[in-house]
Amino acid sequence: MDWAQARNFLIVVFLAVDLFLGYEVWQTGRIATTGQPPTAAGEARAELAELGIEVHSTLPAAPALPDLRLGPSAGARTVRSLLGRSGVQQKSQGATTHFYQGTREVSLGPGGILRYEDRSVDTGGRRLSTTAAWREAEAFLRQRGLFPAGARRQRLLSLAGTAGYEVVFGTDYRGYPIYGAQVAAEVFPAGVRTLRIWWPRVDGAAAKRPVLSAARALLDLAAVLPGQQAPTVVTQVRLGFYAGMNGGGTAQPSWQVRTADGSVYYLDARTGRLEP
Repeated sequence: MDWAQARNFLIVVFLAVDLFLGYEVWQTGRIATTGQPPTAAGEARAELAELGIEVHSTLPAAPALPDLRLGPSAGARTVRSLLGRSGVQQKSQGATTHFYQGTREVSLGPGGILRYEDRSVDTGGRRLSTTAAWREAEAFLRQRGLFPAGARRQRLLSLAGTAGYEVVFGTDYRGYPIYGAQVAAEVFPAGVRTLRIWWPRVDGAAAKRPVLSAARALLDLAAVLPGQQAPTVVTQVRLGFYAGMNGGGTAQPSWQVRTADGSVYYLDARTGRLEP
């Protein structure tokens, strides 16, 4: 074989290698977007459609994650920042302690869950803009030293029959939300009427372990949803940590599934079990 033939042969070989590597990079990018190979993602969507679940969302990747160990949340300092030190009455009821001062009340429950209400705040008036609602809630918390470091705006809901909104700030661990850990405030033109605070600290993390794919979690969800004539439309699937809605000492990996009718489901990302 002379040099010209050898050169042409090498060009063909290198071109074939480049095409193969390019395909692999494209394929890997698709897997990273959906969390699984294209054929598997398509098969999962088709199977879910047969079970009455339409997926209008990407299926995220499912990396190995640890369980988290959580520390307590609120305490006496938080109560003082809301009610002050004078004229405060205290009453215990089971595992919950109540603090009263005029029209204002703070309850401190198990796990450090704090609830606050000021019954003098009128729920009527001219509705705030959504921007003003976020601003008023954050200002109220910052003035009392209660706005947590790392808090992120999570959601805003209009409160039916009133001029107010519920605004919710959430947190995460290394980019994954901690479901249940939040500061929620009901904000009206006259001010903040209620607060619910559970903001535990992360005291440690166990070794990382594999989790179920998003498609597998949706299939497990389909198995427990009641039979419906109309399909369930999934609008968002997100991986995070479930800390419970009533305070707890641990948080385990969990898939959050949101549907078009406003329902939200949490599934244990290792067992597929529906969280309470």
